[in-house]
Parts: sequence; structure tokens; C-alpha cells
Amino acid sequence: QSLVELTAYLCLKFGLTEEDIIRHYDVTGKSCPKYFVEHPTEWDKFHQDLLTYIDENGVEKTED
Repeated sequence: QSLVELTAYLCLKFGLTEEDIIRHYDVTGKSCPKYFVEHPTEWDKFHQDLLTYIDENGVEKTED
């Protein structure tokens, strides 16, 4: 859950979408993060959880 919340915050802070959230593996082929590389359905679930979190909770912008 903390990963979903952190990622949602970073998406807002840097103007990113879920499509911008990728694994090292997607760029380099390196097995990183290993869990998500070995369990691709969990990576898909993480993206869905991220979208659901943002839809249900929004993300509050903080002052820098």
C-alpha cells in the first residue's frame, strides 16, 4: 500500500501518468524489481491499484 501511495504522490509531483511508471527491466532487461519481473500479473495489479487509489483518494499537492 505504501508503494501505491508513494507512486501516486510522485505522479502528481512530477506530472506523470501510470504509463510513465516502468520497471528497470522494461528499459535494460535487468531483472529489477525482481518480484515484479517474475510475477508480471502483480505488476499489472500494481498499476491497477495505483489508478484505483488515485481515482478514490486523489492526491493532495503539497507545497515544496
